[in-house]
Amino acid sequence: MTSLLLLATTACSSSEDGDATPPGPASSAPETTSASVAVDPAARLDFAVVETATADLSSDNPSCAIIKWGTNETGAPGQVDFRQLDCYGDEDAVGIGLPALSQTIIWAELPTPEAARAYAQDNLYDDKQALVAGPTTLIVNGLWGQQGTDLYAEVQAACGCGELVSAG
Repeated sequence: MTSLLLLATTACSSSEDGDATPPGPASSAPETTSASVAVDPAARLDFAVVETATADLSSDNPSCAIIKWGTNETGAPGQVDFRQLDCYGDEDAVGIGLPALSQTIIWAELPTPEAARAYAQDNLYDDKQALVAGPTTLIVNGLWGQQGTDLYAEVQAACGCGELVSAG
């Protein structure tokens, strides 16, 4: 999906005089980086974008046979909204609300961009990065490996928002 979005961005590039620049091998490097220029770090990351991007996640971990998004009213101090992706081993565990692995991915909205950045940096997983977009953050657990890394890029491209941050 990310490649398609970047291709569409390149195909729609225009020169300064307003004429469309045709895509192809003659395209220069700045056109391929135009998607990153268009990213607004202050824009909010809507949860619907994250939910859509995670719909096809899968894991070889038997504890993660079923994944479900849930809310958490006490997930972060001062939170506006907090969602977590939990893993369940089977339908029985889902039925009783007992995840085998909880908070494998966190999306949180906090009162300010500064609070979102601080929360993200304090709660990084193995990959040592999180996406912060205005007052929202996305933190992916190392369980997801390359899928998690790809998820950051996919979500950022889909929303045109945010920046990756590392530990403070």
